[in-house]
Amino acid sequence: ILGIKPGYQGLLIEPHLPKEITELSITRKYRGATYRIDIINTGGHNIKCFMNGKPIDNQLPLPKAGEKYNIQVEIN
Repeated sequence: ILGIKPGYQGLLIEPHLPKEITELSITRKYRGATYRIDIINTGGHNIKCFMNGKPIDNQLPLPKAGEKYNIQVEIN
């Protein structure tokens, strides 16, 4: 349902939330880095991702160990 999958290229984010869940936040550790992921769901199917405030594909790049990343995901 959250669609946060590890891969060789980094984390892939493809959430499929029911429309009743409008917001959620999770913390995910991956390859020594920490991701704070905030998802805002307005009920659509279009996914936009932002990493530390900058637009990015839903395939997050490989992290640097010890780093912290803020990810915002908008589903509209």
